[in-house]
Amino acid sequence: MIRFPIVKVLALTGLAFAVAVAAQARRPAPVVLRCEVPDLAKSQLGARQVCDRFVVVFARVLQRPVVGAVSASGPSARDTLRVEITQPRRNAIEARLSGRYDGRTVARGPIAIDVMDRALAHQDVDRLAETLARLLDSRPRPR
Repeated sequence: MIRFPIVKVLALTGLAFAVAVAAQARRPAPVVLRCEVPDLAKSQLGARQVCDRFVVVFARVLQRPVVGAVSASGPSARDTLRVEITQPRRNAIEARLSGRYDGRTVARGPIAIDVMDRALAHQDVDRLAETLARLLDSRPRPR
């Protein structure tokens, strides 16, 4: 049996705890994205699928975990955003974004995607979500 003096055991335990705390501090807090899609309940796009796509795209663009919430109730966080997605016409989709992000109040939109020669598709939803998420992201972009 290997015996360690109590001082070494306490030092190793403290070091492991410090590493775990430091790793937790570096992990960004999740963003809560509340998704409201009143017009899309009967749309071919599907309300739940549209919200899920917004969550995935926001997480990729912001490089932070994003938690989706379909209703006004649900998880709360320091960074809580509300996106209202409507379909004003059969071949158009638009979104408004409001809430708090990185310690500031934000309000963006409406931002719209219109298509003329085809039906709306999921890639249109992705483009709309990416446009809104990039408006939030203040990091400089390489040109």
